[in-house]
Amino acid sequence: MAIAPPRPRNGSTIRFLLPTLMGLGLLAGGVLLWRSGSPTTRAVPPGELQHLSILPFDADSAARRQLAAALADSLVARLATLPGLDARVGSAGFGRSSDLTIRGNLAARDGRLVITARLYGAQDQDPLWTATFWRKESLNAELVTDLSQGLAEAIYGHLARTPKRSTREQP
Repeated sequence: MAIAPPRPRNGSTIRFLLPTLMGLGLLAGGVLLWRSGSPTTRAVPPGELQHLSILPFDADSAARRQLAAALADSLVARLATLPGLDARVGSAGFGRSSDLTIRGNLAARDGRLVITARLYGAQDQDPLWTATFWRKESLNAELVTDLSQGLAEAIYGHLARTPKRSTREQP
């Protein structure tokens, strides 16, 4: 009995293996990117802590001063969770000047709350970032989220554009 020579395979195996291998490669690449962190978490080099002061927002009435204090506390709570940031209310407590400062205003116009926030660098007279939010007459989690996300993007964008101070290596 003679053994038949091997038949050339049709392309079905290759058509199955190629997409499977490509999918596994994309999955592995996605996992590596995910594990390395988002671009915002890599903007501050390890060991370099940036001190962020959030000053109580100015307000046009006593009731809004309470809202302004609550807003500053909420922003500290959100921004303090970001890697590389030490966020606090007010400029005291660091034992030195802050690297970044957030100032803002709360006012009412046409029955709506107007929140203005500005980000300043340590030596800057002009704001690095500014935003104005018009909302209903109350603060809510959505506003705090929008404001903290905008500030986080502005802070990390500023840090990414700021040249790192070089130090001379010791022999």
